[in-house]
Amino acid sequence: MDYIYLKKSLVEYCKNRLEIKFNELTVIYQSLIDSIQTDSKSSAGDKHETFKSMMHIEQEKMQTQIKMINQQINTLNQLKIEKKKRIENGTLIITDTKIFFIAASLGLVNISDQSYFIVSLDSPIIQFMKKQSINTAFTFQSSNYKIIEIQ
Repeated sequence: MDYIYLKKSLVEYCKNRLEIKFNELTVIYQSLIDSIQTDSKSSAGDKHETFKSMMHIEQEKMQTQIKMINQQINTLNQLKIEKKKRIENGTLIITDTKIFFIAASLGLVNISDQSYFIVSLDSPIIQFMKKQSINTAFTFQSSNYKIIEIQ
């Protein structure tokens, strides 16, 4: 299997998913700003202040999510697509039951009839795998794994 090509495909998939999510969040964020501005022109009193506070909280949540997506996109843009000897960003970990790609927190994805778990370097399972050796069986959260290969 051409792992370099696979990694490039997975990175492109991740970028596309994150860009879609970024665009969706940006539209929602702009809608919140518009709601706050529209409401400021037409309302007064306690209900107005409560609404305005709730909208500001939502606005801050959106800003945090947008920032996280930008960080993930930056991580993807900085990935070196090469064979890896250790577990780090851009590593493909092939176990006896699953394939993990360390890049962004996107979870389970299916590409060309193959399932991949796209996870961040900080995810608990990856932190656990860092302590394991190739061909050593281990259990993580009631699931059994054996790392077959690191790419």
